[in-house]
Amino acid sequence: MRNKEYQECKICYEKFIIFLFDASRGDDEADFGYEDLIAKATDDFDKYIKNYFVCLVKTCEIEELAERVSLYTSKLKDYGFESDIKTLVENLDKLQLDNLETRMLIKTEGMTKKDDTKKDILFFLLGIVKERKQKEKYLELCNRFIGILDKETMDYLIEEYDE
Repeated sequence: MRNKEYQECKICYEKFIIFLFDASRGDDEADFGYEDLIAKATDDFDKYIKNYFVCLVKTCEIEELAERVSLYTSKLKDYGFESDIKTLVENLDKLQLDNLETRMLIKTEGMTKKDDTKKDILFFLLGIVKERKQKEKYLELCNRFIGILDKETMDYLIEEYDE
């Protein structure tokens, strides 16, 4: 595919995925009876996620990539897909991943207990550093949750790395 095609696909995938996240939770104006539209859209929604992330990696500078990935993570909520983090880790080099993490981490500054979007971004970043097998950095990110999450959840996060 050419860059222009990736650009068009990026926009379409983003609208489609964000709409399905919102509509599946009832966060959208459309009333679909609050059914899980993602489950109805396909048995393998993860392919759409992978294609979206491939388009992001091929068309975005790091700043735009951080913005779009942060938007995605803010809408992700209870959903989880294998290909989002994996696609980033497999397609970005070390420097690009470090820059992405840094730019996304800035969005979590000043996080409070009520900042669900900032928490979602930090959870996503934890997934990236875990995939990259960076235990020290993982524990460093966990420390950003001190005072935000209860002790039980903090202990779970720290233990989760070793699993």
